[in-house]
Amino acid sequence: MTTTPERDTTTNRTPGAGDERDSEAGAQAGAAAAAVAGAEAGAEAGAEAGADAGAEAGAEAGAAVVRTHGPVSGVTLVSATATATPPEPEDDSRRTVVVSRVEIPVRTIVRVVVAIGVILLLIQLWTTILLIFIAFLLAIALNPLVIRLTARGLPRVGAVALIVLSLVGLFALVLTLLIPPLVDQGRLFAADFDGYIEDLRSIADDNEVIDDQIESATDGGGGTPNPSAVFSRFLSVGSSLVSGLANLVILIVLAVYILVDGERIYDWIARYLPASQKAKVRRALPEIGRVISGYVTGQAINSTLFGVFAFIVLSILGVPQPLFLALLAAFADAIPIAGVLIATVPAVLLALTGPSGSITTAAIVLALYVAYQQIENYVIVPRVFGNTLQISSFAILVAVLVGGQLLGIIGVILALPLAAAIPVIEKIWRADLVPGGALATGAPDAPAPGSPPGDG
Repeated sequence: MTTTPERDTTTNRTPGAGDERDSEAGAQAGAAAAAVAGAEAGAEAGAEAGADAGAEAGAEAGAAVVRTHGPVSGVTLVSATATATPPEPEDDSRRTVVVSRVEIPVRTIVRVVVAIGVILLLIQLWTTILLIFIAFLLAIALNPLVIRLTARGLPRVGAVALIVLSLVGLFALVLTLLIPPLVDQGRLFAADFDGYIEDLRSIADDNEVIDDQIESATDGGGGTPNPSAVFSRFLSVGSSLVSGLANLVILIVLAVYILVDGERIYDWIARYLPASQKAKVRRALPEIGRVISGYVTGQAINSTLFGVFAFIVLSILGVPQPLFLALLAAFADAIPIAGVLIATVPAVLLALTGPSGSITTAAIVLALYVAYQQIENYVIVPRVFGNTLQISSFAILVAVLVGGQLLGIIGVILALPLAAAIPVIEKIWRADLVPGGALATGAPDAPAPGSPPGDG
């Protein structure tokens, strides 16, 4: 007897196998529904990571539902994989443009304008400022001598007056002794000018540059000076002399006021300094005065020696205008580096073109000048200056170049004493950094310039 398996006519499925397929379909449907719900939730959050997390959470929740409630029938099977909606491309029309604006405070603008105004004012007053600065240097150089006189009981005003009158008297004496011979030698030079031109022309026949310079100073003919050129040069020299004498008088007056009112000037300047810097400034000023005074004294000795040497040599060799050339040598000796050329070249030229001039005489003058400069550099200067100028040759060269670029010949002359004062200032400013330094030991303050000893 054959038994036919019973079929479910309602669902057309075989019992047993159908239940297994329904369970599987229900699990997949539940998982898919939960995954879609999680994907939508993640998409609303606006992040791809949220969609992935929602899909995973939905799948797990669907599996849990199947395990708890059994298969779910009548649900359409959909994909259980949730894909996040890609972000829409950014619309250029919606892009926000951020414009940064720099705002300058009014206070900053005012400060810049004031600074520019001060710079322009300094440029306009540069000559006066330079005179005041040189007067300060002169007062600092003379202050040690004033202090010595006041230490002997002389009032400060009397000491300043004595020093100034002595300097003016010495200057007048020198002019009285030198002007008549200089005038006579100037006349001789003017009388022999034609001969000098002819001698230079004979030397410069093969040099077009020198010949053109000679032609420009003459009528272009037989060596006769061009009257208009000579007159214009005379006016230029006369104007320079008058201006120089006026500036010299102003310089002396300013130096006198600074020497007399030194303490009050220092107090006025120190009012704007921090308390920690006042002691350093008070200690530095006498040291700077010592350096500058030593330099001025030593340079005066060197210049005098060189001038005397030049006068003796040129007089013995019969070179024209020995007094003028000796004065030129004395003043040029105060100019570092270039001074030796300024003193030597005119002496050699006049030794070559003078009435008794010759190549031999010019060579002797050149050799003696060079030899003296070597003796001065290696023998006289170390003995005269001692430890006053504690600076290297490179520092001297840099100081001379900078001073010449800023102030011309005056800057070259002032460069050396100012450069010599820098190590002194550095030593005092660094003294409190060194254990046992002068400022660290509590030593009493040195007197300010313009104050007698004991005034603290």
